[in-house]
Amino acid sequence: MRQLTIKLKTVSPVILSTKGNTDVMTATYDYFSGNILRGILAGRYIEKAGLGKKAHEDEDFVELFFQKLRFVDAYPVNKTTGCRSLVMPLSLQKIKDGTSIIDLLRQDSEANYKSLRGFGSISQGKIYATEIKKNITLHMSRNDSGSQDSRERLAGRSLNGGIYNYESIDAGQSFEGYVFGSQEALEKLVAVLQEKSWLAHVGRSQYTQYGSCSIQLGEVEDVPVMPREAGRSVCLRL
Repeated sequence: MRQLTIKLKTVSPVILSTKGNTDVMTATYDYFSGNILRGILAGRYIEKAGLGKKAHEDEDFVELFFQKLRFVDAYPVNKTTGCRSLVMPLSLQKIKDGTSIIDLLRQDSEANYKSLRGFGSISQGKIYATEIKKNITLHMSRNDSGSQDSRERLAGRSLNGGIYNYESIDAGQSFEGYVFGSQEALEKLVAVLQEKSWLAHVGRSQYTQYGSCSIQLGEVEDVPVMPREAGRSVCLRL
């Protein structure tokens, strides 16, 4: 098994819509899912291979994107450690002042401790929480036809009450994900993509002021293996 690292950086705010949106509020995920990575690379592959609307009839395309390759979520890069973050398990709890962390798999809960949430990164035995900067932007619906559009623009508001909000990931943030597969499959993918870096548009409203991301591919390399250390146990958390 080999891997190809994919690095994304938000060039403009990005909206990765969650499932629990309301009529007036569109929330965003904190990461780029493996399916989004698949879509980014598939779009680039179709463009470079000139497949147009018949990509599903191309055997190489179908084999790579639906059989031989696995696309792994791009989680935020922690600015302190410089490493890809992981989702922190809820068994980890920290005291309110942040000076102590306990693990409920190894000991009972104590007073004044609360669960760690979100993403984090470990360096030299210390856990660093990863901050994902977001913003909420208010939008007004505008009627594009007739005199009502003019009245709305002069009033600076929607006459029909069409107000809604977009939550977005701010520009300038880095994420890292992977593509797993055989050496042959990954080399075939890279050969068709040609360039190792390009700009892509992702998420909701991707053709307006949202969704621009820079993509950077790494080298095909071995999947890291955890070193075996005598006397140490491994906890698998699901």
